[in-house]
Formats: sequence, structure tokens, C-alpha cells
Amino acid sequence: MGSDLPMRWTYAGDLDDMVKLYPWPNIEASNKRALDVRLALSAVTGTPMLLNDGYLILNPACFDSLSDPNSPLRVLINQRYVRVLSRNKSPSLSLSQVVIDGAKQGIGSYRELFADKKRWTVVQKVLDPLQKDLKKENLCGWPRVNLSLSYLQLIRRLAQIPYEQRGLDVPDRIFQDVVNRFDHDLSQDPSKPRSRWEEIVKKVGQAHFQSLMQLANEVYHHNFGVAMTASPPKDDLPEGSEIAVQTRISSTFMHLLYKTNEPILNTPESIPPQLTLPGGVDYSNGNSLVPLFVKEQPLGEARANYLDLRTRYLAGKVQPKEMAESTDEYQQKLNGYFLANCPHGKLATHLKNAAVNSTATWLSVAGIVTNPAPSIVLAIAAFFASEFDPPTFTEKWRIPQKAAGLFKRSARLKKWNMRNRGALTALAVNQDEAQRLVGPLPKFD
Repeated sequence: MGSDLPMRWTYAGDLDDMVKLYPWPNIEASNKRALDVRLALSAVTGTPMLLNDGYLILNPACFDSLSDPNSPLRVLINQRYVRVLSRNKSPSLSLSQVVIDGAKQGIGSYRELFADKKRWTVVQKVLDPLQKDLKKENLCGWPRVNLSLSYLQLIRRLAQIPYEQRGLDVPDRIFQDVVNRFDHDLSQDPSKPRSRWEEIVKKVGQAHFQSLMQLANEVYHHNFGVAMTASPPKDDLPEGSEIAVQTRISSTFMHLLYKTNEPILNTPESIPPQLTLPGGVDYSNGNSLVPLFVKEQPLGEARANYLDLRTRYLAGKVQPKEMAESTDEYQQKLNGYFLANCPHGKLATHLKNAAVNSTATWLSVAGIVTNPAPSIVLAIAAFFASEFDPPTFTEKWRIPQKAAGLFKRSARLKKWNMRNRGALTALAVNQDEAQRLVGPLPKFD
């Protein structure tokens, strides 16, 4: 499947069906065209994905992709590059049974789907042929901790943060009231935390219902990534794998939970060029992505070399010049391959909407400065040239304090004020922070 290096798996929390129920402003999470491009970028940049089994069924973009065996989603599942997360992992997962079991457990989205017999018949016709593709190697188990207890840990951590740093447009007294009731209820019966939070908010926080439920979704996503980092399922992912979490950007969670890389950066000019995904290309045929994983071919070899060097560069072990040369070589092969082998031009379904440009971005947010270490954080964001995708922050880089002024004045850097939260984050979880939060909790076998 390509490089044998430790991978950074991205848990796609933004594809959660609850996000569709309580949508974030300016963020579209159910567009198939956007999903196709995103999966292509994932394959190009060596960041495979983890998807909950329920997201495959309930997210419209994912479900549309399941019906096409040549879609990027189906192809990358077959390549074991997209893994399906399942609480009840078995040698052959039945997605239909996931819905039936969820309905029996009282999960609203599954219960509603199963009760609608006409819709359920249509869904089964799509899910049943998929079973042959979902073998053990395509699946991944859940973290080996009680996710309700780890969810409660994150909520408690938020409650301890000063109100002005919480990034939540809800009066502190209301938030603390919801947290106290939630803490009491979950301490008595640690199950279905997001549903329990929703019930409490309906009683005491109705005026701020949307904001509090958006927060509940974000905590759910961060919680899953932190738990996967601290206590991953046995033998399901390559040893040393990192877990990133894709969800709405938050200065609070970025500061609390996510890893900061330390490449060699002394001036803005030392930032190597970032990869771009060619525009005007139709990425809806997943088979076009397969050569990326074949190291014996020129494109796969360039990709493997790039990913190897990138890992060492982010750890501060490779000079920017060497990184820039490897990026340029890989970019040229990407451009040549996609433009020669994929439909493009006026007849392409994506046209220029498929262009992705990764750009170094200054995060102008209080609290992102890492104290007490004398450093400032820079971010790398993938900007989608389309009508349906917000920028996605994929890395945090630490730069020396002595060079901070140069970066702040640089015309090369986009400035991003996170008060405008129409953006996603897909950053790797900090292992030490994950252990502090989840490490003390009881583990499952």
C-alpha cells in the first residue's frame, strides 16, 4: 500500500451525521464532489482516513459513493487506505446490522432510518453488495477505553478554562449548569454522552441549543481522536501511527490537544513549497488513484520519497532546500500523471473546483502562542478553490521567537483570524496530552 513509514490517519469527524443535524456555518459536509477531491488529496499527501461505520450510511456523500464500486471511497477502502471504524468489529462487518443494532439501542438516526421501510429497502440494496469488500483488513476497532468517560474528561477540561478562552458564545453560568448536570448524570451511568448532553441542553440551555450541540459534536470528534491515540485498538493500525482529527477549527482544542511540529524555519523564505492538487481534473474515478501506492512506478516512487522526507523534515532533521526539491519533483509527476490520465477540461465534472492549494498561514489567535516555550505557531492550510470547501488546517509548525517578527511581516503568509470559524482542522493529536486525559481510564481487552 505504498510507504511503510508510520502514517497519520485522519478521523473524519466532519462527516458525522450529527453535523448535518446541527450544521456549522459556512461548512458543507455532505457534498460528493468535495468528498472525491478530499479523498484524492488524502491519497496524494499520504494521510489515510478513518470513517465510522455509521458515517458511511448516514452521510449523503459517503452513501452516494458506496453505490459506485469505482468511486474513490470504494477504491480506497479496497486499498485499505480508508478503514471503517466499527464498535462490533467482526471478520465481515454487516452495515445493515449496524443500523438494526443502533435502532434497538435507541439511537435516533438509526431508529428513524429503520422505521422508514421504503428508505430502508433502498439503503439495504446499496449496503448488501458492499459486504464482500468489507473484510477484516478493511476494518478498524474502536479505542480500548470507555468513550463516555473520556468524553466527560474533555467536558471537565473545558469547564476549567476561563470563559473568554473557551471560544463558545454561551453565558458561563448556563454552560456551567449544563456541565454540572451532565457530570452528575454521566458519573451515575456512563453511556450515550452526546444524547445525554442533548437532553440536558433542551432543559436548561434551549436559548443556546445550536451552539451547545455544535460543541457536543466537536467534543465527540476530539474525544475519538484522543482515545484512539492513547489507547488504540490492538493490531488494527501500523505501529507508531498518529491520529489526526478533522472537525471544525477551535483555538481552545488546537491549544489543548494537538501536536506542533518543529521543522527548520528561520525566515518565511525557508518554508518549502506546499503540494497542490491539479485543477480542472475529474477525480470521481477512484482507480486513477491506485498508481500512487505502487512504489515500483515513477509516481509511486516520487510519493514514497516525498513522504519519507516529509516525516523527517517535520521533526527538524531535513533542511528546507532538500524538502523543496523533493516536493517539486513529486509535484511535477503529479501534474503530468493527472493531466494525462484523467478527464479534464470543459467536460470534467469538477473543472476548476478540484484545485487544492496548501499554503502557510499565520494563526492570529490569542492562546496559540505556546507558553512558556519561546516559540510561535504557524499553520499549513489546504485551501480548496471551490464553492463547497472551507480551508482545512493540516499542520502546526513551531518557529523560533527570535524570527517571529519576520513571519508576522511576511507577504508570503496568509493571515487567518479564527474568530471566523468557517474552517476545519485536521491536526495530529499530541500523544502526551492524550495520555494525560485518557491514560488513567480503565482499558478494555
